[in-house]
Amino acid sequence: MRHFITGQRSGNVSPGSCERSPSQLEMLLRAKEIEAEYLQKEIGCLRNEVQSLTKEKQSLCDRYKEVYVELIGMKGRSELEIRDLREHLRLANAALQEGRRDT
Repeated sequence: MRHFITGQRSGNVSPGSCERSPSQLEMLLRAKEIEAEYLQKEIGCLRNEVQSLTKEKQSLCDRYKEVYVELIGMKGRSELEIRDLREHLRLANAALQEGRRDT
């Protein structure tokens, strides 16, 4: 408790230096109270920031899922289109070969 009030560790203090006047102790206590209030506000700000970043992360994850699903759909459609174009090319080449044989 003495460490909290005086701001000093008991093992590092010489016997005569622990003595402080009541007004000094009141000032030190007030300073510690102000510091504690500041730290509480800082904790609140950090909690708010964590909450905000968590929401942002969730939003980005949701957007990633949407984009991923969209890309999977595009890939499927592209693969079908490629297959159809290859078949069309095969048929066109076959028709050209057939036309060359006829002439």
